[in-house]
Amino acid sequence: MTFLYSIVLIMSCFFVQSTFSVSYAQSNMSFEHITIDEGLSQNTPNVFFQDSRGLLWIGTQDGLNMYDGIKFHHYKRAVDNTNSISDNLILCITEDKQGNIWIGTEGGLNVFDFAKQRFTRYRNNPIDETSIISNTVRSIICDKKGEIWAGTDEGLVHFLNDSKTFEVFREKNLNECIVRCFLEDKEGILWVGTNAGLAVFDRKEKKFEKRGFKRDAINGMVMDNAGNIWAGGAGGLFKRTFQIKNYIDVVQNRYLTINNVFLDSRGLLWLMTNDGLQYLKPWYSSPRLRVIRSRNTDPSSLSSNDILTMFEDQAGIFWIGTNGYGINKFDRNRIKFDTYNASRTGLSDNTVRSVLEDQHGILWIGTIQGLNKYKEGIEQASVIGTVARKGIYAIYEDNQNQVWVGTVEDGIYVFDNSRPSLGATLKKHFTTKTTTGLLSNFIRVIYQDKAGTVWIGTDKGGISRYDEKTNSFKNFAHEPNVPNSLSNNRVRGIFEDSEGTLWMSTYGGGLNKFDTKNEVFSAYKSNVKDRYSISTNRVYPVYEDDRKHFWVLTYGGGLNSLDRKSGKFTHFTEEDGLPNNVLYGVLEDSKKNLWFSTNRGISKFTPSDTTFTNFGVEDGLQANEFNSGAYAKGKSGMMYFGGINGLNYFHPDSIKGNSYIAPILFTNFQVNNKNVQIGDSSILQNHISVTQKINLNHKQNSFAFFFASLHYSLPKRNKYKYKLEGFDADWIESNRGEAQYTNLDAGEYTLLVKGSNSDGVWNEEPISVNISITAALYNTIEAKIAFVIIALLILFLIYRWRIWRVERNKKHLEEKIVLRTQELTKEKEKVEKQNMLIESANKKIMDSIRYAQRIQDAIIPSEEEMADAFTEHFILFQPRDVVSGDFYWTWKKNGVSQFAVVDCTGHGVPGAIMSVVGFAMLEQTTKVKQIDEPAKILTEMNVGIVDWLKQNEGNVLHETGKMWKSRDGMDMSMISLDKENRKIVFSGAKNSLFYTENGQIKEIKGDRFSIGGTLLKQKQKTFTDKYLSLQKNDMVYLTTDGFLDQFGGVDSKKFSKKRFIELLGKIQHLPLEEQQKKLQESFIHWQGLQRQIDDMLVVGIRM
Repeated sequence: MTFLYSIVLIMSCFFVQSTFSVSYAQSNMSFEHITIDEGLSQNTPNVFFQDSRGLLWIGTQDGLNMYDGIKFHHYKRAVDNTNSISDNLILCITEDKQGNIWIGTEGGLNVFDFAKQRFTRYRNNPIDETSIISNTVRSIICDKKGEIWAGTDEGLVHFLNDSKTFEVFREKNLNECIVRCFLEDKEGILWVGTNAGLAVFDRKEKKFEKRGFKRDAINGMVMDNAGNIWAGGAGGLFKRTFQIKNYIDVVQNRYLTINNVFLDSRGLLWLMTNDGLQYLKPWYSSPRLRVIRSRNTDPSSLSSNDILTMFEDQAGIFWIGTNGYGINKFDRNRIKFDTYNASRTGLSDNTVRSVLEDQHGILWIGTIQGLNKYKEGIEQASVIGTVARKGIYAIYEDNQNQVWVGTVEDGIYVFDNSRPSLGATLKKHFTTKTTTGLLSNFIRVIYQDKAGTVWIGTDKGGISRYDEKTNSFKNFAHEPNVPNSLSNNRVRGIFEDSEGTLWMSTYGGGLNKFDTKNEVFSAYKSNVKDRYSISTNRVYPVYEDDRKHFWVLTYGGGLNSLDRKSGKFTHFTEEDGLPNNVLYGVLEDSKKNLWFSTNRGISKFTPSDTTFTNFGVEDGLQANEFNSGAYAKGKSGMMYFGGINGLNYFHPDSIKGNSYIAPILFTNFQVNNKNVQIGDSSILQNHISVTQKINLNHKQNSFAFFFASLHYSLPKRNKYKYKLEGFDADWIESNRGEAQYTNLDAGEYTLLVKGSNSDGVWNEEPISVNISITAALYNTIEAKIAFVIIALLILFLIYRWRIWRVERNKKHLEEKIVLRTQELTKEKEKVEKQNMLIESANKKIMDSIRYAQRIQDAIIPSEEEMADAFTEHFILFQPRDVVSGDFYWTWKKNGVSQFAVVDCTGHGVPGAIMSVVGFAMLEQTTKVKQIDEPAKILTEMNVGIVDWLKQNEGNVLHETGKMWKSRDGMDMSMISLDKENRKIVFSGAKNSLFYTENGQIKEIKGDRFSIGGTLLKQKQKTFTDKYLSLQKNDMVYLTTDGFLDQFGGVDSKKFSKKRFIELLGKIQHLPLEEQQKKLQESFIHWQGLQRQIDDMLVVGIRM
């Protein structure tokens, strides 16, 4: 038997060593800190426990906490509630086989009925020998038989469930009998750790047997996978071996206090001490002790070195309690990325701008404060003094064992890298001050093509190509007047694809393809009208993957895939799953996945199904923000991405999702936005998680369920699906652990809920609860039948009453119809006579208007007169009514043509009357008074209109019988044209003249007052002349405001002068007939379904 056991022990040790040969480096343990700020009741956790439901219980020095990943639920002693916990200082927790939670405190032993959410207290009663011997309960277990044993300050107690009493066991030979800890071994023996050492309790004989060294105290003990017992206390750590039954001192240190010990699921033994968290591998004969301590320079290290307790939950997450500094949580499955930074590895600065793993496996790391070289296994990085305190934005190793280093302000340094060394031997230094021809000292990109040529991309100086033979650079920069030059000088990437094509990325100029034969560039630029163009002109690196797919990273435009045959781009953005649309670097792993550094963490892209998996700070990243140019891949497949707080490194094969299937639990229930309390007369008799059916009345048909997926790694990433059968057709996905429903109809429903862990692994077995909503009395079937019968009876009575009333009214109506018919006959005769009078009057009015139209047509210049005055012209004249207030006039004298476009007050008949007055005034002023200067003509007409309308005489009698002030007048533009010399004199009353000059439309504004129309100082108006010389084929346009003021378009706005000038600019070169047609079409299109608001007149003249 001993031989067989030895073989089993050796094999198990081999398995443990091969399977769990794991250790934790100080640098790669990143802790999440949980304190009262996050909801913990107090900052000194004494004990952790996870129950069979998956809930986490935390006992502190001020209250019991139940944690569901979303909220800490506190249980504290209430003076007036005997169903509350007996004391707030919690020392130990366990669970019995019925699911009750047992809690040991400084004020007694408690049993928590989870279903009823109430405590039963067991406290010492001095006059009752069957009560618990002491109120200070330091340890508690539920043994293999399901019986409860507790260790107190007065000995060991055994709870008798049937009688609810206690058996007390004390050892007289022990100096003290403070039981601090105990465990049950594989043979059912109880090992008891006391203030005086290690003892064994014989349950058959019901007595203690002292075994072990005389120790001051044993604070904690565990049994390892081989059956050895490890005990720690105030002097160190010792082991009792299972096979040879002897004791071995493992750690002896009188200054070290071991507060507790813990064995994790991988077999590592952890020591909680007053000098940090320590661990060893117990399967080794001489295990090496490793220490993890708090570091002031690392905020993610332990929050304190005084460690009290430790626990591993069902998902493998470590929970570490400190003395006064809260909880430290560490998930070895979550921290997927390791970090090099200034505090851990001695980098010159945390802002990493470039990285390279060279042929020797040495890392070159460029920061904003210099160049660093680092090799795994060496504690601190080596800072290269040659480029100390310089910003390093590019590092590249060429095929001649040289490393090129690009700086911000000091050009390029070339180092010899033929031998593995943490030093660096400088070979060359290029700057703008040397004779090599480098364009800029700010180096962004260094790249060597397949032919061995080194290319340099600068921040604002374009691209430089190095010629090794001449030791000089040939430069390629953006030249605005050269269409095939580089599109922009801010270079962010250089790449040669499998076909030998060179691609240059620019910040602001898009993506450039370089023709190496002709040395010219062609650019791909963003076009908002072309959805297949590149998404933005701010382009970062490009990459061709192993499948020959071509990827383009951008700043703000997400990821682009370029089909190099068609030139079309496909876009991937945040809407497709990217964490952010700014992408800095790209690396490909052995499984054809692409890894991107972004402004919001790292993203893994699977091209086969175009899905993104995103990682953030919570996964171990140095920060969410990374930097351009800071990415590299090592020979082993290790990936490096640099950001604002260090350099992340990882192997893609190690990034795996957590396969833990988390249990799901209902945590709370609300009706009408109020929590439902548990009670015999309540909706809930038990906790919602153990409730199978809920009965509600019609007033309780708005409710909310709260639930949690009990995976504590990153609870905010846990996801949920729920469906209310009887209401929801499909599952509803949510990031929040709640489902709300309002105003549901009476009926039977079932709520189903599924949950996932933080890596998206779903628990496909839903939890459920049935809900029954009863209808209101008035909403039952019986009530509805009664309502229908009563309604039908009422409708029948109403129908009979209506029939009687209709018959009665019918008789009265027949009598009224006879009388009314007689009256209507007389009224009809009167209306017919009135219609005849109106038709006669209308005919006379229309005859008068048509006669007025003939008069107006007669005074308007004929086509022959216009042709004599202007060789080429067009007239677009469109009155609003039959007659118009707009008109045009011309007269030729001594080879000089006078021409006017006039807009009189009003339109229709009033406007036409004013136009006749205006025509008469023009004729008298020019032909009778022989005035031929435009400004004087307008001034004279103003005097005439004011006198004729008596506008200086104050009020006149209006036809309504009221005194009235005349405001009539006219706006006008007038030119005097010397056709032979193409000279124009212009004067305007509010109206402008438009003309062309070098293809542009120019405007000469008229004076800012009308002819007549106002009552103040009418005769003091003096108009001015403007002089203009034109070239052959130049255009002159005169218009009234009818075109400009017409409402229309999408927003029903005025056409406006701005649009009119733009329209003239587009049509000026066309033949005059085409110009008139375009103006007409534009007016009609703009007007749409709107009515014409004014007379419209536009005249165009070509020189």
